[in-house]
Amino acid sequence: MVASAQAQIKFDAAAKANEAIYLFRQAKFEGIYQRLDPTMKRYLDVEKLQGLWDGLEMRYGLVQTVGEPVVTLNDTLAITLTPIQFEKKKMGLKLVFNKKAQIAGMFLDAPKPQYQPASYVNGSKFYEYKKVLPDPKFPSDAVLTIPAKGSNFPVVIIVSGSGANDKDLTIGPNRIYKDIAWGLGNNGVAVLRYDKRTKDNGVQMALNKNLTVKDEYLDDLKLAIQMVKSNPEIDSHQVFVLGHSEGGYLIPYFEKNLKGIAGYISFAGNYSKLADLMCMQIEYLMKDLPLNQKASYQDILNKAIYARDHIQMNTPSDSLPPGLTAPYLMHLNENSPEQLSAYINKKRVLFIQGGRDYQVPPIELEKWKMALKENTQADYALFPKLNHIGLEGKGISKPSEYEVQGNVPEEVILKITRFVLY
Repeated sequence: MVASAQAQIKFDAAAKANEAIYLFRQAKFEGIYQRLDPTMKRYLDVEKLQGLWDGLEMRYGLVQTVGEPVVTLNDTLAITLTPIQFEKKKMGLKLVFNKKAQIAGMFLDAPKPQYQPASYVNGSKFYEYKKVLPDPKFPSDAVLTIPAKGSNFPVVIIVSGSGANDKDLTIGPNRIYKDIAWGLGNNGVAVLRYDKRTKDNGVQMALNKNLTVKDEYLDDLKLAIQMVKSNPEIDSHQVFVLGHSEGGYLIPYFEKNLKGIAGYISFAGNYSKLADLMCMQIEYLMKDLPLNQKASYQDILNKAIYARDHIQMNTPSDSLPPGLTAPYLMHLNENSPEQLSAYINKKRVLFIQGGRDYQVPPIELEKWKMALKENTQADYALFPKLNHIGLEGKGISKPSEYEVQGNVPEEVILKITRFVLY
């Protein structure tokens, strides 16, 4: 049996990286040399180590700050990447440690951007508990955010959109659901967020050929509601559900199958059926593609059109867009807002829509308004600069901008806060 990397690495790699950088900054190059493995010692001596560091400082200036090392394990190696802010440029020092904690590799690399909490967040105003949604087959990690002052808090449960998303909706340096949780916690509202069931159990779940959104969404949401309602710090009569993207599409379905929900927030939730929406999304992305890249998108578009126009319960999966099955789509269509909007026609509902959202464009908000025109408790908020994940930008929205560091704007947080509290 091969031991895991964790079992073979018996030292704190982050501490070793910090120690090495300290020695560099203190010009203690002999200390660095003594920490090299035999192979590295054949290529580097004390003079060359000094030349490497002096060269960095001559080119980029003196070190201003050193960030926290990010550690990854690879068999018997521990690899650290530490962001270093020089006067002129931010760089990353990658160090590779063998199982004896000797330096077996040294490289300059671009540091990966790190999550930055929003400026409006005051961490002293809330605290967090780690939780687990206790499904016996598919348990999911969760985090409950509780305001630091007061009691009997209203709570928002965040329901993810499509994909195997984690509890924070981690995309590059961004943590969208964490922004929302911390922002609301900062303003007196508790929040429960959790890993989507497919994050860690997607392969096992895919074995169920009759999988529907009941398995993917509803079962965990019921567990989440039970969890918050049994918490003495929560007002069990003030439980709200925030559905993002597909989670927003499912709000009428949730209300049909749940009891005791005070209100809903649709965050970039679509009204149109999934296949209809996919056709719009793919056509949008294809507009600016060169001809040699359009073929693969055209194949997916053809399958999305087939799913939109010809779906039947016996439609084979290879005729549908990747990851979708006929039972899943049929169930989704049967429980669409078009079919079930009457369930929320007398419910408190807030719709958050981005003006630059190409995945769920603003026309979807107009469809919700038409469907709920008799609902006097429905509120609609269009934020012109927002994209699909709730970050601001300019011009035409593209998938690449999701990797640019940002935070959900405070005005969005305050809009949700007012809806929940007042």
